[in-house]
Amino acid sequence: MAEEAEPILELQPLLDRVYEKGRYHLAIDYSPPAVPPVAEQNKV
Repeated sequence: MAEEAEPILELQPLLDRVYEKGRYHLAIDYSPPAVPPVAEQNKV
C-alpha cells in the first residue's frame, strides 16, 4: 500500500482569519511597550 503525502496547511492565513473574526484587534492594545521588553534580535 502506497503512503499518502501529509497535507500541508498554511497556518498564517488561518491565524489571520481567527484574529480578524475573533475581533482581537479590538480587545488587545499593542501600542504600549512589551513587558518584558522584546530582545533586539527578535524585533521585526
